[in-house]
Amino acid sequence: MALAGILWIMAEAPTGWNVTVEGIDGISGQAGTVRNLITFLLGLFISITLSQWWTVRTSMARLHGALRAVVMGVAMTLANRVGEPSRLREEVLRLVQLVHRLVFVEARLHCPSRGVEQSFEDYLLELQSDGLLVEHEARALSTHGPRRLACTALLWLQRELNAAEDVGLLRSAATFPLWILSSRIREAGAAIDVVRQNVETQVPLPYVHIISFITKVNLSLIH
Repeated sequence: MALAGILWIMAEAPTGWNVTVEGIDGISGQAGTVRNLITFLLGLFISITLSQWWTVRTSMARLHGALRAVVMGVAMTLANRVGEPSRLREEVLRLVQLVHRLVFVEARLHCPSRGVEQSFEDYLLELQSDGLLVEHEARALSTHGPRRLACTALLWLQRELNAAEDVGLLRSAATFPLWILSSRIREAGAAIDVVRQNVETQVPLPYVHIISFITKVNLSLIH
């Protein structure tokens, strides 16, 4: 409508911008309509963006809570035991930290920061140097590709707990049996899926283009 108003004025004044008072009032009315539309679209855009941020924030909190419950459960179950139980505690702690780091690796690979040129292989080497990723796991992730990395590490964590259950390390656990630890791992996986969904499903780019276009039209009218 605003563009139609501009074209109408140009057609009525072929020799120049001989704009009348009525024409200016019409442009002002059209500009008001465009401003209201911009306010609505920007408000909706900000609301969607903040909603996505809050969803990611609460999902990360759920992820941290679930992973902390797994670590605490294993630590309490294997308290004051040495040998193989000590190795299991260290392995569970390593895998929990790996899951946490891989969530951010996936996000950074999908939405890289400006000026940061770090490839998938660079992240794997960094995790190996930090002692969170062993060589055969790095090869598996490299073959798998940069998709569902954190969930893959969760599967490794579940495998470790299943192996501990098979050899009897968790069978005497009355407070944190295997099914409780497994439910926390599933909860962590669900939280990771929500984070991935919000990171990989951004506001459609044409929506942003529409806001930009209407804003430029409004600026043209008020100037």
